[in-house]
Amino acid sequence: MKVRFEEVGRQKKNWTAEVEEKDLNHAWLVKQVRKHGALMSQGIECIVEGNHGRIYAGMHSVGSIHIE
Repeated sequence: MKVRFEEVGRQKKNWTAEVEEKDLNHAWLVKQVRKHGALMSQGIECIVEGNHGRIYAGMHSVGSIHIE
């Protein structure tokens, strides 16, 4: 499956990553955000409901996630 990351961080980075459904979890999402250099914050949270989600650094929304 594909996961689209949109407008993440101050630089508003966009990218798509491939992942097996069994490997899609919070740790994988955070790893992708850090791997692409979009955020370096310690308090990164990814909240996903259905096929859409938001990325938070602290209490601020800093990007979105779309699962295809």
